Amino acid sequence: MKAITYWVWQNIKIIAKRSWENSKLIHRKALKKPDNRFLLGTAIVLYAIISYALLADDIKLGLSFLFYGGIAIYAGYIYKGTHTMLLVLIGVALASTLIPSFLPAVKDSFIQRDYVGMIILILFGIFFWYYSSRLKKGQIPVSANNVTNNKPKTRKSKQTRRKTNSNPK
Repeated sequence: MKAITYWVWQNIKIIAKRSWENSKLIHRKALKKPDNRFLLGTAIVLYAIISYALLADDIKLGLSFLFYGGIAIYAGYIYKGTHTMLLVLIGVALASTLIPSFLPAVKDSFIQRDYVGMIILILFGIFFWYYSSRLKKGQIPVSANNVTNNKPKTRKSKQTRRKTNSNPK
């Protein structure tokens, strides 16, 4: 048991060191631009204000924002724009208030043998969980219909299109 604990602790230390090095690299590259310095300052001020307000109002929501806001700053998600901390706040609110409210409704649907309603509530929960996880990373979730293919076209793909578009007579 002692060997397993030692092995787990060593792996945790390795992962933490790698994470710290990646974070330092991200911040070092991003802070070369003056705009990103402004973003970092804005994020830290918003982090402090929102954390204080949420901790005073609702401890569960406040601790969630404290954790995910810290992760957003640590991982460098804040350099995506000034709106990132607000997206993190929305994701935290979605995950800590809306998703847990589905659980009693799922239980009631199961007791009343409304299996279709239960499945729909579970799917809504998964849908909102996905959106909240994306929002906590400062990313606006997009649906499959809105995704565009931004891959550069290669010469070979252009030649293939020309061959398929030509009309043999």
